[in-house]
Amino acid sequence: MKKDGFTLTELLVITTIISLMSILVLANYRAGERQFSLVSSSHKLAQDLRRSQEKTMSMRQFNCPAGKLKGYGIRFQQGNESYHLNARCDIDGVFQDSSLEEVLLEPGVLIKEIKRDAVQVSALDVFFYPPDPQTDLEGGNQITITLCLEEDIQITKTISVNKSGLISLE
Repeated sequence: MKKDGFTLTELLVITTIISLMSILVLANYRAGERQFSLVSSSHKLAQDLRRSQEKTMSMRQFNCPAGKLKGYGIRFQQGNESYHLNARCDIDGVFQDSSLEEVLLEPGVLIKEIKRDAVQVSALDVFFYPPDPQTDLEGGNQITITLCLEEDIQITKTISVNKSGLISLE
């Protein structure tokens, strides 16, 4: 006598295999999502540095409270989940920075480390001045900003800026 269909044992084995595969896929999906957040934040930061250079080269209009516009840049602080785009005004040789925008990193990403010439600092301003644009790294020749995941600080992305204004992602 011929019977069509599956036995209970066969159905249980297939259900178990599908369940295990689903668990593995979901676990890897979360890890990939966090990694994507880190990559996205590092590209956004590099893009904002380039945007500051472009604003400086075109000398986009900014109404300084007093004095004249010197250039544009970004302020970084270690441990923060954001950074600030700033305009720098020159008031009789004294610089005054005005925040244009606070940029939030992706959720779960923070600024792990800031280095100027391989020496760690807690905060740093990077500014660009016309006409070249000239790059101000607070007296340094190169800076690196390292972003990491809050959940795993060993997973990082590094953005570098050198004195000539070259911005690179590592």
